[in-house]
Amino acid sequence: MLRKEMQEGEMNSKKKNNSESFIDEIKKVPEDVVSDFQNGKSISQCIALLANCENFKGKEKSELREWVYTANSLIINEKSAKYAEENNLKNATYKIITAGNELVCKRCESLSRKKFVLMDRKAGENCPPLHLGCKCAAAIYPEW
Repeated sequence: MLRKEMQEGEMNSKKKNNSESFIDEIKKVPEDVVSDFQNGKSISQCIALLANCENFKGKEKSELREWVYTANSLIINEKSAKYAEENNLKNATYKIITAGNELVCKRCESLSRKKFVLMDRKAGENCPPLHLGCKCAAAIYPEW
């Protein structure tokens, strides 16, 4: 019994460390690349910009595309959460919104059925982006 609890604890620890390192990696995408994407530059232009950044040299275009989309997801979700916090919506909740198609992964699909407390959000664990290429969003609901 104790051994099983220790293994579960190790798995949870590894999962937490993996999600933290995943988010740390996303934060290496320069904000200007993401803001260019948000301001209407094409994904091809943003990929070209990212390909010239030190941390992303040598990566395939398909992977760079996923980094741009994922960093965009992180910034949008964090801006929405910050707005809710600044407007004193401390009891706000959120749900994960997926694309609702066959491309949605099982993890995102299962988490989209749950409701989370905004103040307890943790990008990469219970708030998008949940993985590289995640295009999910967090829909925030104020307490009524």
